Amino acid sequence: MKSYQYNKSLQLGFTLVELLIGLSITMILVGLATNYIFSAWGVQSVVEVETQAKTYSEQALSRVSLELSQSRRLFSQDAAGIAYVARLNLSGAPKAITGSKLPLVRVTGSMSPEKNCEISPTEYILPYSVGNSLLFAELRDNVKLTSGNPVGVTYYRNLDIYRFNYVYVSDYQNAPGKQPSRFSYWPQGTPKLTQYLVEWRSVPFVDHKQLTDLFARMVADGNAAQRGLLAQHLASKNILYAWDSSQNNPTNAFYNINASTGALTNMLSSVGARIPMQGTENVLRTGSGNKFSIAYNTNKNAAEPGYYPVRQQVPFYYKPTLDASLTCPQVATPLPTASPAQNYDFPRGFEVMIVGPQSGRSVLMHLSVNGKGYNNRMVEQSHSVITYARDL
Repeated sequence: MKSYQYNKSLQLGFTLVELLIGLSITMILVGLATNYIFSAWGVQSVVEVETQAKTYSEQALSRVSLELSQSRRLFSQDAAGIAYVARLNLSGAPKAITGSKLPLVRVTGSMSPEKNCEISPTEYILPYSVGNSLLFAELRDNVKLTSGNPVGVTYYRNLDIYRFNYVYVSDYQNAPGKQPSRFSYWPQGTPKLTQYLVEWRSVPFVDHKQLTDLFARMVADGNAAQRGLLAQHLASKNILYAWDSSQNNPTNAFYNINASTGALTNMLSSVGARIPMQGTENVLRTGSGNKFSIAYNTNKNAAEPGYYPVRQQVPFYYKPTLDASLTCPQVATPLPTASPAQNYDFPRGFEVMIVGPQSGRSVLMHLSVNGKGYNNRMVEQSHSVITYARDL
């Protein structure tokens, strides 16, 4: 009988120790690879959010700038501007934040924070002239009249059509009483509501002077009946009102147009009457989620509730007073209304400054947008734009 002796060199497989060592090395390599992949994905996610925030802010200001380029009147934080804002029908719109105010329009001055009254005695920045809302009348369209179009009207004219745009910051979504959820990440202090940049738009208005001049010509020519035909034509285009742009008091600036006769009657004669709204829009177009928000004011002190880490200072331009160390004899009078304190309520993340003559005012808008990136990282993008508008 043959006997077989165990030969160690013929052993197949791994020992338990070898297997454990192999598994450990594999797990370490997998962990390193996973960590690298997630790290790279996280960086990509943050960069993507930054890109989105930058795109939202740039496109929002570009849209407003385009409308401003067709502006015919800008409103200031003065008696006329305050009165016009008070007459807007905002009851069906998202509520503006407390402390919203228009910018103080200056005929001369600078928009550069580096230019104070000592460096540039004639043209310097007034940081308390900054507002956080914007109201302007935009030339939206015109109605072309040719002989026989509309039927029965025998005059060649162009009638300008205006629309009022009011841009402001809101803590509310499109429904006026519905607040959004809190901003999805706030690293320290009291959580904040998501903020939107809202644009309120009025119904269209025909130029009052052009319309009344044409009506007077019709009467003088013995064609008074054509006023009714023209009014019917305007009504078919949903133009039911006229605006007198020369009036600083809105009570005397708006008129109803009788769709049958063309008779004009004061539209805001009663105390509760308001300029009708056509609709509103979230200018940032970020949707109704809580991943993006206009920046709240920041504080560099991490122990205080307004703090969060951002690269840019918010507010960037606004200060309620001049630097006490400066000697500025040219600044003789303060704002016509009280200037809001520099706290967490004004101007938030939207700033507007207007400088220049009526024929070509420079409008500076500055917008800061926050977003939540990977692992709850807060990102922030700021964008500024200067556009030009007439103020006739």
